[in-house]
Amino acid sequence: MRLISSKWTSFHKKIVPDCIFVTGVVTPVLVLTLAYLAPDQGYSLYVNILLLALLVSTLIVSYREKKVFAGDLLDEVWDDGENLVLVNDDQRVTVPLSHIINVSETFGVPWRITLLLRPPCRFGGAVVFAPPLRRDPVFKPTARGSVVGEDLLKRVHRLEEDGQK
Repeated sequence: MRLISSKWTSFHKKIVPDCIFVTGVVTPVLVLTLAYLAPDQGYSLYVNILLLALLVSTLIVSYREKKVFAGDLLDEVWDDGENLVLVNDDQRVTVPLSHIINVSETFGVPWRITLLLRPPCRFGGAVVFAPPLRRDPVFKPTARGSVVGEDLLKRVHRLEEDGQK
């Protein structure tokens, strides 16, 4: 079996949102505390309201980062020839390549590959994972997608063509 998901998935799922949360909470609280410790420095009510708005918006952004951007990523995806082994929260599901309807990629941090499945597995009808970064020896600005996504798409299309003949 070959690991086809990024080794940085847990970093994107756990560390990044927590860093955003801590930075966004500590900074406004620190500034507000300094403002109240030195009230004669001319801090106005508007500055305090702005800092509280910054605090609330940071909480919203960190929650969104955790739930929307990285929360749906699978922990690991393993390629086992004709099957993919999906791992999330110590649960394993084996999905045959023939159950994959489509492979799509989304640019972002992290890069995401979405597999549409029929029938749905325990993790749903659309599973998402982060592939390893492309490691080309030369920078190619016209390169599209990841090597993993391209390979999976070719294999799925090959299975569809073989099934139709």
